[in-house]
Amino acid sequence: MKRLLLLISLIISANVLFAQGYSFTIGDLNYLFESETEVSVHSCVSNPDTVIIPSSVNYNGVTYSVTRIRTMAFYYKNSLEYVHIPNTITHIEEQSFESCTGLTSIVIPNSVTTIEQWAFRNCTGLTSIVLGSGLTYIGPAAFKGCENLATVTSLANPRPDLNNNAFVGTPDNKYLIVPAGTDYSYWLDPANDFGFVGQGYTTIVKRTFTIDDLTYEISVDGETNVELHYCNTAATDVEIKATVFWNDTTWTVTHIGNLAFNSCLSLDTVTCFEQTPLPLLANADAFGYCASTKNLTILFGCNYSLWENATTWLRVNYLIRPEETKYLTTNNDFTINDSIGLINKGRLVI
Repeated sequence: MKRLLLLISLIISANVLFAQGYSFTIGDLNYLFESETEVSVHSCVSNPDTVIIPSSVNYNGVTYSVTRIRTMAFYYKNSLEYVHIPNTITHIEEQSFESCTGLTSIVIPNSVTTIEQWAFRNCTGLTSIVLGSGLTYIGPAAFKGCENLATVTSLANPRPDLNNNAFVGTPDNKYLIVPAGTDYSYWLDPANDFGFVGQGYTTIVKRTFTIDDLTYEISVDGETNVELHYCNTAATDVEIKATVFWNDTTWTVTHIGNLAFNSCLSLDTVTCFEQTPLPLLANADAFGYCASTKNLTILFGCNYSLWENATTWLRVNYLIRPEETKYLTTNNDFTINDSIGLINKGRLVI
């Protein structure tokens, strides 16, 4: 009987804690209980430049999934330059990142369904946004005042429902990148648009398609060329191909886009076996933060000369050529043998 009463007491206590919004802190982040299995990010207790929101946390021996970012969680954290949002988050609440002026790009994962009002208002440093495929709603003024925003990539189809001033106060000459197969109604709706069409703006619309974890952007030159534009942030192993087949057409992959693999913290291996030649690399940020946080392996079977001057690999820890069963490291200058070559400060020289 005593044991039964103790058990009932513990259950009641736990429910009271959840009802009262009991919280705990791990590292820079304070978490709020949402249920017996889920927590939300409630606040950031410092002003860091980098925040990696985990998909789950362990507290007192129990593992909880992180599913929401609460109101004003990162409000006015103006030192914040990068935030990773995991593929477990479903809601980004109002003013979550308002006035985070140091943020330059943000990737909303496919798990997010709702971005509430003012969530990214006055993030004046933002230049690019990726909106995941699961997004269904963007609230009023969610991106208001993001005055340097240059590119919005929307992967959702059908398009998310959004308030007509969600992007008010952003530049006139932005790129809107939308899923291929959509028509003008995706972006031309005066009562419910992306804030820079139907108002005399000079929006340039590009189109994308997705195969497995990789999204490709169709060239605006009318040729059958594509840029590898985005990688699903939950991906672990991907293959970069020389050509891809979609919509009865073979497309040639000519570029890896800026920050294409940004925030892919689960990425372990990138395979480039068939690349002849290797796609051109837009700049040194193609892999963004993904390789700087863990060992990322690049497998390739192409001629090493194709990697010369590829400063993108400064962030990559290992380049592996499987047939040689050797590895190259960018941590130090390291000669393997004459046939493989030399890594010199992140650059492969043949």
